[in-house]
Amino acid sequence: MKEIREQEKEQRRNYILDAAEKLFFSRGYDGVSMDDIANEVEFNKATLYLYFKNKESLFFTVVLRGKRILNSMVEEGIKNCKTSIEVLDTIGKEYF
Repeated sequence: MKEIREQEKEQRRNYILDAAEKLFFSRGYDGVSMDDIANEVEFNKATLYLYFKNKESLFFTVVLRGKRILNSMVEEGIKNCKTSIEVLDTIGKEYF
């Protein structure tokens, strides 16, 4: 039962992150409030604060998730590179 609760908690957290990411990308950091995110996920604002200390920590988590995705893409892309020029080219392509 505890395992199921932990999975549900992680799913809610990811749901909040997905909604926040969508809002931050469409409106920018200053154009989004915790109320906006709460409305998007249809939770009350207090629920957001169970998962994230404030809007800044939520935004940081969204950015960190994106950074991890980019890093894994770059790591995968450079596995077959033979020269440093190929590595730089691959990094640039993955970034854009």
